[in-house]
Order: sequence, then structure tokens, then C-alpha cells
Amino acid sequence: MSKYRQFVNLMLEENRELFDEFTPIHDAYVLNPAVNQAKYNAIGSEVMDVIRDYERRLCAKMGAGQYSKF
Repeated sequence: MSKYRQFVNLMLEENRELFDEFTPIHDAYVLNPAVNQAKYNAIGSEVMDVIRDYERRLCAKMGAGQYSKF
């Protein structure tokens, strides 16, 4: 399994509750953006913080690999 897939799986496992909380809000936002904007932005900012953290962890090691590849 590639390194980025390992990080995605790790992120989803460690933050399952947050992603499970965000999924219905995302689905509701798709159907009616005007009504669900505030909830979507509040939970979405937490989700983006988690995603950025794991992205930073993954990319921090990018230069250390052979030929700078994963």
C-alpha cells in the first residue's frame, strides 16, 4: 500500500467521529446550501484542520525518500 493511502486510512481511523459527524452535514449542505452554511463551515473548518495536519505530516517526509517519491 502506498504511503499516502496509509496516511488517509490512519486519518480516517483516528478521526472517525469527526468525519461521521461531518458526513450528514455535508449531504444536507449539498441539498440546501443557504440553510446549512453555518454548520457546514463550523464542522468543515475542523475537518480541514485535520486534513491539513495529515497532509503536513505526509509532505514533511517527501524529500527524504528515494528520488523524492513516495
